[in-house]
Amino acid sequence: MPGTLAIDLGSTTTVVAWQERGEAPRLLPLPPYSLGEPCVVPSLLWLAGPEQPRPLIGRQVLEAGLADRAGPGLSRDFKRAIGAGGQEGGTGWLTPEQAGSLLLERLWQALPEGIVPERLVLTAPIETYRGYRSWLQEMCEALPVPELALVDEPTAAAIGAGLACGSRVLVVDLGGGTIDLSLVALEGGEGKAAPIAQLLRFAGRDLERSGQALRTARVIGKAGLPFGGRDIDRWIAGALVPGVSPDGDLLRAAERLKCRLSESEQARELWSPEGEPARELQLGRPELERLLEERGLLERLDELLEPVFAAARRAGIDPAALDAVLPVGGSSRIPLIRRWLARRCPEIPLRGERPVEAVALGA
Repeated sequence: MPGTLAIDLGSTTTVVAWQERGEAPRLLPLPPYSLGEPCVVPSLLWLAGPEQPRPLIGRQVLEAGLADRAGPGLSRDFKRAIGAGGQEGGTGWLTPEQAGSLLLERLWQALPEGIVPERLVLTAPIETYRGYRSWLQEMCEALPVPELALVDEPTAAAIGAGLACGSRVLVVDLGGGTIDLSLVALEGGEGKAAPIAQLLRFAGRDLERSGQALRTARVIGKAGLPFGGRDIDRWIAGALVPGVSPDGDLLRAAERLKCRLSESEQARELWSPEGEPARELQLGRPELERLLEERGLLERLDELLEPVFAAARRAGIDPAALDAVLPVGGSSRIPLIRRWLARRCPEIPLRGERPVEAVALGA
């Protein structure tokens, strides 16, 4: 089946979408690496040794209990350092670029029989777009796909939310390890072409020296913090089981509670301490929100938003006149954060997001 394969390599999870000609895109399960629900691949690799040819990937790392084990064999949070230069984001035996390449290569090899990508579309952080593009071109040289394209993440998210070209958007990205607020102006509008993915290879021909201009959203203001969903998981674990160092099983139970409380008022999870009977952990949405407020989460978000809005004013843009607020990342679904967005941006429409499927559809 020929079609388009779209991959969003994330700091915490990687999503793979597939679209056959004339059909709607769908998330693609990739056993044994992907989770069942949601259908994503944890952005994790584990090597037993520096020369180990067969790493554990995604779900395999979680099932082996290695996701929180310190040491040079674990690669995580490497995505944001790809293309950034320097040694930041080093992951022991693998550089960020090596970890990203190994993950994508394994996902490609795990594609189901009958999937024949004619086009591969990937997303890239806008702040490291040039370096990320260079890495991607080198990494994809051996992949047998005729067409290769790259789209910056704000544009991909905006396409998924159905925003018009030329829109000015506040992207609020709450991932597993970072919080990033970006005010961006999308390409297009006023007679200009709509935002599209940038072609890197077409009909098997490398376009590196074609002279094509970069097509990315324009960043008006940006602020970030090395804090994310996993830190919230640690807060939950510490509140429910004080005095116990949060290990992998406890952190995963805390994460599941957090996710369920985005949809329900109460949540329960079983946690099995090593050598002890299983314990039931319970948490209500009011208790979670009180914990987040006591730990100062909203104050941190306020501190990030102020310089972004100040940059907008310096550019002659009234923050209240933005076209949309676009929350992305798992923790953005927390109701307390949605209410914070509504309070701080009361006149700006709040939009949903489906970045990967949207890239497959229209980029």
